[in-house]
Formats: sequence, C-alpha cells, structure tokens
Amino acid sequence: MKKDVFISYSTKDRPLAESLVNFLEGHGFSCFISSRDIPLGATWAPYIIDALEEIKVMVILFTENYNKSVQVDREITVCCDLEKKPVIPLKLSEEPLTGIKKFYLSNINWIDFKGEKEQYDILLKSIIINIGKEAEPNDETKLILDESTYKVHCGKEITPQMIFEAVEIDKLVYNDSYIGNYDNCVKWWKKNKYIYVMLEDIKTKKIIGYINAMPINNTLYEIIKKGEIIDVTINDENIETYDLPDTYNL
Repeated sequence: MKKDVFISYSTKDRPLAESLVNFLEGHGFSCFISSRDIPLGATWAPYIIDALEEIKVMVILFTENYNKSVQVDREITVCCDLEKKPVIPLKLSEEPLTGIKKFYLSNINWIDFKGEKEQYDILLKSIIINIGKEAEPNDETKLILDESTYKVHCGKEITPQMIFEAVEIDKLVYNDSYIGNYDNCVKWWKKNKYIYVMLEDIKTKKIIGYINAMPINNTLYEIIKKGEIIDVTINDENIETYDLPDTYNL
C-alpha cells in the first residue's frame, strides 16, 4: 500500500518518530516508518527505496541523533537526488548541519518544531500542499482512540519502560520548554504508584499518552477551569501536598 509521508529519523529517536506518526495518521495521512513497516530481520535497503519511490513527501525529525546518523544520509540522497521528492524538516535541535545534510537541506524552509499547536498546523498545511489534497481520516484512523485500540494502565501495572516512553513523548511536545527527566519521574512513581495513568496502543504496544495526577491548590484549580494555563506553568508552588522525593516541574 502506497504511503503519503516518509518519516526520516534516527533510531535513537524512535519514540518521538512513532508519536509523530500517530499524530499524522490520526489526521488521515498514511506514513512509512521503518520501525513498523520493515519486517524484523529483513534487509532495510529495498524497503526504504520502494517507500521513497511511492511516498509524496518526506518529513525529517532533525535532532542531535539525526545529525550524527549516516543511514539517514542515504535516505535524504535518494529522496532529493533520485526521486526529487519534497522534504519538510522539523527542527528539534540547533546543531549546525553536516555533510550530506548540509548539502541537501541548507536551502529548504524548516519548521522550528517545539510541539506547539501552531507548528503542528503548519506541518499539516505543508503536507497538504505537497500532496495536493487534504487528507480525510479513513476508518482505520478514526478508530485510533476507540476503546478496542488502546489499553489504560495505572497503579502497579505501570513499568519504568512505560515511564521512559512517556518522557520521550514529552520531549517531542515541549522541546525547549521541557526540563523534567526520567529519573525524577521514576522517583515520583516509586513514592506514589498511582501518580501516573498510561494509555497504551494495543497494536504497537507503545505508550501514546499519559496523565500524572497530584492535588493542586484552589487558586490554580480556578485558573485551569478557565483554560488559562498549560502544563509547563505548573510547578512546586502550585501543588497542595509535598510527599514526593523531589520537586515537581517540567
């Protein structure tokens, strides 16, 4: 089956890439991502080349890991030089481009991607322009949050691996605003097993969303009810009780 979007990423950023795929496919754009679409044990090259022949646009997840990857240089070369396909780079790192990346990507418009709604909208519009039509969610994407496609975990069901995947999602969403870390999250979880509720995709067995719950003071509660606050502004001063081994911040 032909895909709309080729996701080019470092394997070290797999959770971020898979989160991006969930977002795009939730908006009706089919994606090729190697972690899902190349069978285990298979030779990668034929699948990558076939996908690049069929896709309509490449989206690059540019991170420090991506800048160091040699494999992605081959993907960029095939996409830009042989297939002449459009490329949309998402900048998650300020590192200067090197080698092949500098040659092919220096003169392309980038999206400074910090996970804000406006930047997601720009990405969707850019894909629509390059594909030539606006995608309509099909039956499969409409079921992404159907109860038959996900499982809720809480309490003793939570594992450190789930917390790691949740932290990686946060890095994609908040980018520069994110100052939390995996070690702190595990400390909080060990102190209070019910601090996290995780949403797992049944098909991929990956965490696609989570909630961490702590009592907050009345002032903050009233602000949140009005929709005047986002998570990055919640800090240690807003939390009613302090039974955690470290302060809460993002």
